[in-house]
Amino acid sequence: MKEIKVFAPASVANVGPGYDTFGFAIEGLGDIIKVSKRSDQKLNFLPSIGANLPSEPKENVAGVAIQ
Repeated sequence: MKEIKVFAPASVANVGPGYDTFGFAIEGLGDIIKVSKRSDQKLNFLPSIGANLPSEPKENVAGVAIQ
């Protein structure tokens, strides 16, 4: 496998009497991450849409998790 793409839906939590147990996924909104294998084992972040996320792996939660 050379590439994998994952979608995590946005959600709303802390709903009424189910505080910290109920949550709702929001259709159409969420995060997409695509990971491709590289021969040099370097992490490379492409620009994101709609957010100002750090592109430096050590400053981005996804980069920290991968390392």
